[in-house]
Amino acid sequence: MATIGEHIRSVWKRRGLTQQGLADLAGVSASLIRKLEQNARRTCGWKCCGK
Repeated sequence: MATIGEHIRSVWKRRGLTQQGLADLAGVSASLIRKLEQNARRTCGWKCCGK
């Protein structure tokens, strides 16, 4: 099973985008895309998640 980071990377590559292109379409920063790909950021801000 792919991680969220692997899935995000496959989406932008499959669509012929860059990280910046995906970020622009999603309305987020390219930095966030990179962090999500590296699984370095929790996708949920709730304290119960990411344990």
